[in-house]
Amino acid sequence: MKWTPALVLLGICVGGYFFGSLVGKATSDRESTTIASAEPERPNKKKRAIPETRSSSRDRSPAVAKIDTSFTHSTDTLESLEEVASTELYGRLSLWLLDANEDEIATYWQRYQAKDDPDGEISELILVNWTRLDPQAAIAAVSGSQLEAVAWSAWSSSDPIAALNAAVEQNPEQLNAVASGIGEFHPNWLMEHFDDIPDESKPAALQGLAKWDDVEDAEKVLTFLTDHGFGIPSKMLMLLTNRDPWAAYAWVMENGKSGSNGMYTDAFRTFAQTLQELDPGLIERFAKLAPPGQMKNRLDDAVFSNLLKSDPEAALKQSMATTAPITRTQRVAQVVQELVHENPDLAFTTVEELLEKNPNALQKGILIKTENSSMSFENPASDAISTMISSLVTADPARLMNTLPEVLDSDFYSSSLYQASSQWARSDLDGYLDWIDNQVDSMVKPQQTHIAIQSLLSTGRYEEAATRSLNSNGSSKKNSNLMNVIMRWSRSSPEAAETWLKNSDLPQDQVQLQLKLIKQLHP
Repeated sequence: MKWTPALVLLGICVGGYFFGSLVGKATSDRESTTIASAEPERPNKKKRAIPETRSSSRDRSPAVAKIDTSFTHSTDTLESLEEVASTELYGRLSLWLLDANEDEIATYWQRYQAKDDPDGEISELILVNWTRLDPQAAIAAVSGSQLEAVAWSAWSSSDPIAALNAAVEQNPEQLNAVASGIGEFHPNWLMEHFDDIPDESKPAALQGLAKWDDVEDAEKVLTFLTDHGFGIPSKMLMLLTNRDPWAAYAWVMENGKSGSNGMYTDAFRTFAQTLQELDPGLIERFAKLAPPGQMKNRLDDAVFSNLLKSDPEAALKQSMATTAPITRTQRVAQVVQELVHENPDLAFTTVEELLEKNPNALQKGILIKTENSSMSFENPASDAISTMISSLVTADPARLMNTLPEVLDSDFYSSSLYQASSQWARSDLDGYLDWIDNQVDSMVKPQQTHIAIQSLLSTGRYEEAATRSLNSNGSSKKNSNLMNVIMRWSRSSPEAAETWLKNSDLPQDQVQLQLKLIKQLHP
């Protein structure tokens, strides 16, 4: 929404969308009033009518606030609004809609929708006010269009009971739009009457309830959402943490494992990161208080991040002294990421010292072997490792490559080495090839040669790729690489591929086999 300070007061009056953004700043002693409701049609006895009830002062309907707007009146007309620049239209139209009647709004709607590219926010603004005065006409005007759901949701902002009853009786396809609108504009009413929402529309109602991050009782809403299996909206948890860190800590410790996917996040991480920005001193108190587990790990991470910002040297010493291998790797990676720009030599020395402590520290996958089986899973430090490797490749790829090959586990190829090789080949293929050519054969790993060959193929350097395939270590790998190169080359230039094969040092039986494959592909 296009908010300016001058529109804040108007927002309460012209529509639920405005009011929703303002109410977080309202005082808690606002007078409660009854939700304005049109007389609903008598429902079928088989369907439950939603009872007329009083709504909490926190609801976002424009009907709940009694504000003197006598000093704010528009001087615009239907004609003058046609001349208003698009950058000013939202504010001018908001003021005009305060006094416009349903016929005037209907006329303006027709004119605005006839424009080449009507703005979605302006359309929503008009529908919020039109449904406040004449919901049936507004809905009829958008019936069958993409704005139909917007109109039903807009109606729920001013008269949720009538909108819900009408959707149940007349248009069940719009129940989700109405339920979402009720959750968005009337959160307290929704939580008190959640059982009155049809089961199939309850997820939409919860989605609307989770939309705003300025709710008055964030703890109550968070608990309601998690109790109904919705997950934890990160912005709402951030709000609670900023308002009352101790209440947020207690809530997360009890409900933190209720997180979901999508827009919902790790509650422990959200709490720690919010507190980190709010009060670095307080986060240290929480870190000492928290019992061992995920919350303590997140808080300790945040404390370390603050230390890295304030005293990098102390952070380096602490990271290397950490006894837990994964935590040590993660923190060293953070330190190196900071060092590599100002002191690259110290950054590389730190990586070398880390690898001396644990040769597999930079593996982004962890392999666990038993007598009869093995399993692998992602290293929790993998993101930090990837970021660090990327920076080290940019700083000095050759030095990094000379360090990483020494730490290969013979049964589990180094994912960090693969990342470094691939990144270097993408950014400077000739430099990467020169490095390979200057290594002792035993130091060049098959995967590095494979990356070189694939990079050559991707840039159309087929003859070089074929030559490297011919010279690669291991007969099975050599045959596999060469066959792949010839097949790719033959798609681009079968004659050139045939000529190279005939002049190569391959045994004649292999040459004939490759030529036969080319003929089959390109008869």
